[in-house]
Amino acid sequence: MELKKSHRIEKFISLTSDQRDVNVFPSTGNFSVRFNQEIKLDKEYDWSIALDKAALWYSYPNVSASSYDNADFTYWNGAIWQTFTIAEGIYNFSDLNSVIQAGITGLGDVGANINYVPNFNTQRITVQLAGGYQWDPTTSNLYKLFGFSDAQAAAPIVVTTLATEVANVTNDVTSLYIKLDILRDTWENASGGQVLYAFLPDGPPGSIISLDPPERIYISILPTEAIQSLRIFVQDNLSRNVDFRGESTAYTLHIRGRLRGT
Repeated sequence: MELKKSHRIEKFISLTSDQRDVNVFPSTGNFSVRFNQEIKLDKEYDWSIALDKAALWYSYPNVSASSYDNADFTYWNGAIWQTFTIAEGIYNFSDLNSVIQAGITGLGDVGANINYVPNFNTQRITVQLAGGYQWDPTTSNLYKLFGFSDAQAAAPIVVTTLATEVANVTNDVTSLYIKLDILRDTWENASGGQVLYAFLPDGPPGSIISLDPPERIYISILPTEAIQSLRIFVQDNLSRNVDFRGESTAYTLHIRGRLRGT
């Protein structure tokens, strides 16, 4: 007698960046896992997958030479041009102002002669220059965080200047996306995508990001009879890879199969 098939099959998958091959996948935010035993998907079922839980860290920088080309700062001290590199990290405007002034002081100059003053009502930054100091924004993209336009950055800024655009300390990051390479029927704007889950950290920089969706949202899996490997990666809303700077990421995924015709 033929056994009646279950109407529904469920499977859990746990993934962690700690088990990745660091030589192939140096970033904890982008890695692939090949399973010792493939995950079989009966072709009589429609298969979908959802995020069950995730643990990541709010460790991705907004200032980085490698990710954003915005870590160099160049200024004129009245006699020569000086340049220093801001350490990669997560900064608010007050932090950036302090770090810039400390970098200027560290080169033997007067840090207070360049000062960035935020107006929280208008969300715009004013740079105040004294002692004949100038700021050359063209050596990196740092000026974009402060809201200075490309036109303003085209020449050294030599007087007190108000940024023409709203300050952008997040580097245009409005959301983060957990993505899988086995998804279908998802969209990013007008193009097909691989988005499993979207979020934005609600804690302070340096805190853990614990994702526990109140309801699983299932996304269809590409037609296949078995999953042999799985790539999971995190990108921002501009499709830039998110660098968690070595901090671990972990995910629990839930696969659901529904018997066709039921």
